[in-house]
Amino acid sequence: MAAKLGLGVWLSGLLCMLGAAGCGGSVKNAGAGAGGDAGGGSGGSAEPPPEMAGSTHEDPAPQRLGWSIRDATPYSRTEHATVLDEARDRLIVIGGAGGLDVWALPLSGPSQNRWLQILPDGDSPPADESNVGAPVSAVYDPLGRRVLVLSADSYAANAPRIWELTLDDAPAWHELELEGPNPGAELDQGRMVVDTGGKRVLVVGGGLHSSGTWALSLEGAARWSRVADAPAQYTFTRSPFPIGINTGALFIDSARARAMLITAGVRDAAQVWAMPLAGGDWVLQSSNSCGADYDTTSTYDSAHDRVVFVGSDCGISTYSLANGQWQTSSMVSEILVAFSSIDDPQRARALFFSGGLRAGNATTALRYDDLSLSVLVPNSLGVAPGGSNGVWDERREALISFGDTGSDGGAPTRLHGSGPSDRWLEIASSVSPFNMAVYDTNGQAVVTVGQVDPTAKTESVARLSSAPGSDWEIIPTTGAPELRSWPVAVYDSVRQRLVLHGGEAGEASYPSGRYLDDTWALSLAGAAQWTELATSGDSGGGRSLQTAIFDPIGQRLISYGGSVDAIASNGPGDLHQLTLDDSLVWNELHAAGTGPAHAERVLTVYDPRGQRMLALDRTHLFALSLTGEPTWHRFCEPGMGMPGSLPFSVIGNGPSNTLLGLAPDGLFVALGDGTFRFDLDTGYCD
Repeated sequence: MAAKLGLGVWLSGLLCMLGAAGCGGSVKNAGAGAGGDAGGGSGGSAEPPPEMAGSTHEDPAPQRLGWSIRDATPYSRTEHATVLDEARDRLIVIGGAGGLDVWALPLSGPSQNRWLQILPDGDSPPADESNVGAPVSAVYDPLGRRVLVLSADSYAANAPRIWELTLDDAPAWHELELEGPNPGAELDQGRMVVDTGGKRVLVVGGGLHSSGTWALSLEGAARWSRVADAPAQYTFTRSPFPIGINTGALFIDSARARAMLITAGVRDAAQVWAMPLAGGDWVLQSSNSCGADYDTTSTYDSAHDRVVFVGSDCGISTYSLANGQWQTSSMVSEILVAFSSIDDPQRARALFFSGGLRAGNATTALRYDDLSLSVLVPNSLGVAPGGSNGVWDERREALISFGDTGSDGGAPTRLHGSGPSDRWLEIASSVSPFNMAVYDTNGQAVVTVGQVDPTAKTESVARLSSAPGSDWEIIPTTGAPELRSWPVAVYDSVRQRLVLHGGEAGEASYPSGRYLDDTWALSLAGAAQWTELATSGDSGGGRSLQTAIFDPIGQRLISYGGSVDAIASNGPGDLHQLTLDDSLVWNELHAAGTGPAHAERVLTVYDPRGQRMLALDRTHLFALSLTGEPTWHRFCEPGMGMPGSLPFSVIGNGPSNTLLGLAPDGLFVALGDGTFRFDLDTGYCD
């Protein structure tokens, strides 16, 4: 979901009035999907054949200020919303973890099964930075031919807000002016459905605090009114996690004039609730252990008057609204995990998009007649990189992902170019547990430092040449420093050496609690020899998880932040510089302005054109100007929010596994299997 923009919204609006690129709603022909006819296809694999792996990109991607998606198709995700645009016969995917991007998949016509990115004008709903990764709640309004998106949180003082996304030829976001009593926290984690007969939206909350059922009128003024309490089991009463708001379902049973609520995701059972549209309370109709897992989704099969559950340990289950009977098949789909779904009644099927990294960005169809699954649009992004380290390879003009992710043997080394049709490709074996690296510009190779032998007490060095077909090779060195975790390193291009500082001592017990404050240089021209640098001054003391850049103009290493407590993961958000000439003096660098909110796991890269350090933390992108007095600035973020706001569950370790590089066309960020661009011509918002 988009980050709160504040002044950035005003500035981006001003830029639009001045004719800045990327303003105005539009639709980008983003890419081709393979397989599947209008009725759901005839099976298929989640992975396309090699010759179909890359998406085509027929039109140049509009260059937008702020964040944009590099890929020609949507990245895999959870916590997103899917709706059926009935007027235009297409699937709409909205947001999810990280930025409120919007995609359309036409289900008929010349662009059938080809993803189109919708680039709306206006300001999208903001993200709640204290609850990053909250599910997107959206519904299609057939009366207004638009999508409505709810923004609600668990703080009673904050009134829920509703945005509309128009779906005409000039799509745009608009926030609705709401009247009536304030629902407060009762709609946190809410789910929505349109009651066309009553010309209203029903919203059922499911968050941390007391939840309720509310109606928002669609005729005349948009006015709130309270309808009923929420079902008791639709809160935290029986589960330590929010009920699966994306895995449950809320729909209108028109034949019986009632709203139906399915709470899949409860720890011990899936529950079916009903509420009369004419007024009354929710009444529990049935419960069943199938459909109880978080990985379950449910959809309303209007053709057969039943609810269909997919993805639980029970495979595919159904609940009949006519007789209240449950039926379970033995089919289990490994590609459907924690996804969201829509009912496509015209073709008597349900459609599911993505579901995190296991599913990639595949779209799957479930035919109602025989409950068979088939891939409508295969995964086009390749296997997610999995590596915990990223280095920009200047020769290949691609991001290299490698390193230990905790799995046996580590993750294979993968590469992703900056083009819209590029995807993650495996190029070399794993190199684990090497946990930091630089790119050797002169030698045209990635150089990484780590532990090749579990019994080793000193650092080892591995090298991956940029030449095609290369694999990792261990480089013999002399005088290596003691083994450590999470040091910081930069490439000193003037002296052709790697400079390493700090880290946490690599002792048998974890955490060791011993933070190193030494500085070493590894020569990369000629014999690979380690030398401890005899530095002086104030380095800030021993710490790990720092980040640093090499400033070629100032001939210095500049470090930021770091952790002095492995358990609390906290530390000072300070700056230090080390002169890399013969003086080798450390001193604290005092900067004006406000920098990142976090002190550890911040990613940095040097921007030579702007002579500044770019710093990406979990909420915003910052720049530290290095000309004149050092000053922090925060970039405006028009459009989608920062991709680092994806929730931890998507990639296992959250923003710490974000990969960062500086491409010729702007900042290159990878998270999960998605790749993102930040336009460095975007202005500051501080």
